[in-house]
Formats: sequence, C-alpha cells, structure tokens
Amino acid sequence: MKINVDIDMTPMEARDLLGLPDVRPLQELWLTRMNAKMEEHMDQLTPEGMIQAWIKAASGNSDWMTELMKMPGFMGMGNKD
Repeated sequence: MKINVDIDMTPMEARDLLGLPDVRPLQELWLTRMNAKMEEHMDQLTPEGMIQAWIKAASGNSDWMTELMKMPGFMGMGNKD
C-alpha cells in the first residue's frame, strides 16, 4: 500500500507548524556582514591580488616542496644516490 500526502504551505508556515524559530533576522544580519567583508576585500579578488595572495602562501611551502621533490620516486626525479 502506498499513501501520498501533498501539503501546500510556505516555508514560514512549515516552521510555525513544527515550532522552529524564525531565523530570517539572523540570516539578514549574516548576509549584511558577509557583503561588507566582500566589499572590504574586493581589491584582492582581482587576478593580480589573487596571485599575490598565492605567492605569499606558497613562499612558506617552498622548503616543503623542495624536500618533496628530493624524495626518491617523486615523478621519477628523486635523488638516484
């Protein structure tokens, strides 16, 4: 036996029915803050800004990458000693 029940209600009505809180004010506050942060850092979203951020992040990893490439078997390029 198969029973289908279709309920036509808005998300707000469903929240009220289940006793869930209205989180719209919290969502609006979060979106406002996220938009402000994005606008604050918009200059970093240019290609030049992203490359500079990657270079800063990669500079700390250069020693790790060098050691990785020295490992035997790394793409067939390791030390052959």
